[in-house]
Amino acid sequence: MKDNGIREKNSVDADNISEIYDIKLPGALAGLCVAWVVFGVIFTTTMLVTSKNSNTVTKGHYYLGMACIAIGLIGFIFSKNWKVTVSEKNIIHTSVFGITKEYSKDDITDAKLGSKRELVIRFKKGKVTIDPAATNYSRLVCEVLEE
Repeated sequence: MKDNGIREKNSVDADNISEIYDIKLPGALAGLCVAWVVFGVIFTTTMLVTSKNSNTVTKGHYYLGMACIAIGLIGFIFSKNWKVTVSEKNIIHTSVFGITKEYSKDDITDAKLGSKRELVIRFKKGKVTIDPAATNYSRLVCEVLEE
């Protein structure tokens, strides 16, 4: 009898999970940002070692290495923050700055595909743009555009 209760709970949880899903940026973008950080660290370290033996290394070399590190870190943080959570009635958008806005699906005024196949959903008070490379993109396109 206890097993039946557990099975029922698991099946209910599985049904709820299928109703709510996340749309995130692909992991390759975060990997690319990490590669920028690694390149910046290697470049800066190489310039530090080279500067001890040669006078050809300038401050610009260090600035370039630090800029690569900064671009990689900022891109990594931004790519991890951005997310869209879709439920049965709502679309919750978290921007790259971590600002979360919740929109009702009833408030959708327009939904269309842009020139680069990006999905643009306009609400009464805002809009959300989703790139085709994002996970679960096709699922949301079918749901919103009813294809």
